[in-house]
Amino acid sequence: MKKGTKFFLITFLTIIVIGLLLLIISLVGLPSLKTLETYQPSLSSKIYSSDNTIFAEFGPERRTLVNLDQIPDNMKNAAVAIEDERFFKHKGIDFRGITRAAMRNILHIKLFKEGASTITQQLARSMFLTRQKNLVRKLKEALLALEIEKKYPKEKILEMFLNQIYFGSGAYGVSAASQTFFAKNIQELNLAECALLAAIQRNPTYYSPYKNPERAYQRQKIVLSKMKECGFINEEEEKTARNTKIILRNPTIKSVKAAYFVEYLRIYLGEKYGEDVIYKGGFEVYTTLDLNIQRAAEDIFQSHVQQLRKNLNKTDLNGSLIAIDPRTGEIKALVGGYNFAESQFNRATQANRQPGSAFKPFVYLAAMDRGFKPDDTILDTEVSYPSKTTGKWTPHNYEGKYYGEVTLRNAIAYSINVATIKLLEEIGPENVIPYARACGITSFLGADLSLALGTYVVTPIELTQAYCTIQNKGIRTEPFAIRIVKDNEGRILEQNSAKQETVLNPHSCEATIDLMRSVIEYGTGRWAKDYGFTYPCAGKTGTTDDYSDAWFVGMTPQLVSSVYIGCDKRKSLGQKMSGSSVALPIWAEFMARAYPYALQNSITLPIGNEQEPDASTN
Repeated sequence: MKKGTKFFLITFLTIIVIGLLLLIISLVGLPSLKTLETYQPSLSSKIYSSDNTIFAEFGPERRTLVNLDQIPDNMKNAAVAIEDERFFKHKGIDFRGITRAAMRNILHIKLFKEGASTITQQLARSMFLTRQKNLVRKLKEALLALEIEKKYPKEKILEMFLNQIYFGSGAYGVSAASQTFFAKNIQELNLAECALLAAIQRNPTYYSPYKNPERAYQRQKIVLSKMKECGFINEEEEKTARNTKIILRNPTIKSVKAAYFVEYLRIYLGEKYGEDVIYKGGFEVYTTLDLNIQRAAEDIFQSHVQQLRKNLNKTDLNGSLIAIDPRTGEIKALVGGYNFAESQFNRATQANRQPGSAFKPFVYLAAMDRGFKPDDTILDTEVSYPSKTTGKWTPHNYEGKYYGEVTLRNAIAYSINVATIKLLEEIGPENVIPYARACGITSFLGADLSLALGTYVVTPIELTQAYCTIQNKGIRTEPFAIRIVKDNEGRILEQNSAKQETVLNPHSCEATIDLMRSVIEYGTGRWAKDYGFTYPCAGKTGTTDDYSDAWFVGMTPQLVSSVYIGCDKRKSLGQKMSGSSVALPIWAEFMARAYPYALQNSITLPIGNEQEPDASTN
């Protein structure tokens, strides 16, 4: 049989068979195109860091819808060239393409081989049908393609296709794929990159540039060749694109997980806007998180806790690290535990633990505000007080000895318990609580002398905020994690900025900061420099009497951070496992790595009213 006659017979038979089968399948029924009219793909909500970098998403699919005019011509042309070169000529089914496919497979008569699907058919398949390879599905796909072509112009069909197709690595649509593979906005792609994306989408696993780079780049060259053949590019452009070095986003670079921070956001957003909306609504959430500071927090915290678990033989040892800009209240880093997969409990915001001596600065703050001076002295000698539970309470110092007459500076520097209790006794516990409240402590505090030893529980975030108020010289800022929330049309739903209130005498705060510098210079925090942090700072260690809770909270003008270490089921970490030996090393190593970034992003904000209120009225 002559070649021309064979082609004619194949074409004729193909059309007859297709016509009959389309008639049959039309009687069976198809999905309604009303679904397409109202179709809104699930759009992940994107979470941005303080420098507007996407670092997390809420949603089953990573997808960002873009209009056709936002997609480069090279991307559109690459897709048309490799997937459906007659796209702008057919009506949804390319009978010429089907005939060619049938000729290539004449021995098996696979009339609807996958390679013969038009862009419109692929759109119909991905939106309405399964990928099961059988004749019924292919016929439904063809009929749906005809209906789509009747209803929508070619440009809209191409736009829907480019927003719908899957590229692998969790990326749906060309915009998400551009970010996933190249860390670029879709508008920034060059010809070589567009051709590679067009190559990938046919089979994202088989042509993955990560898993199978040789296949991916070989197919990219085929795409470029087809683009030239179709007249979309010339020979010089093809040659340049073939020689263009493509830099893929490195998937092995350790990313910032910020799992506890993200979960903190999810709970807040879910309660305010609804879970379904944040997972499918395509929100854009701009946060205060600094990726460099967060990465330092995750790396150092996890490394130390892992070693502590091993050394102390306590697999349930855990804790938190939180860093806040004291001037604004912006949360720059948050680690709520050793491993989010192991436990979703966020210790930074939810753990109620005794701060131990980390509460003492509020006693000294009250003293400074009431006229005491750093060089004033107090007698550190054995003392007992009546107790309703034990009959008598005899507090002890950490080392079990007494120091006689000591200055307030040395009392806080060396964290001398009895001297601080006597100072509290002189001031009155009921007169110290308002200072802690003014700083940001909201948890219950009892007006008794054990307050000096931090026996009343607080959360790490409120203790960190309270230190921020002291560092900020009496201006309290509310901690916040979200700057802006936008919906998928760019409308601002929520906008937050620094909420500042002057609550304390700045001179009293300055005097307290000066006292707390002594902790770092020669007191219980003097080892900070040995762990690499040499910048001027102030801080305080904290240890409970049975060594179950270890703290260090440190302050600089740009960053206040706290480290808490303990077991969720309260128990001793072991003898001498104090804040200075357990929490301080984590804090110092974290600050040594994170603080340069805080300095780099240093800003100056108006500090508001400089009044000097009496803390007892707040």
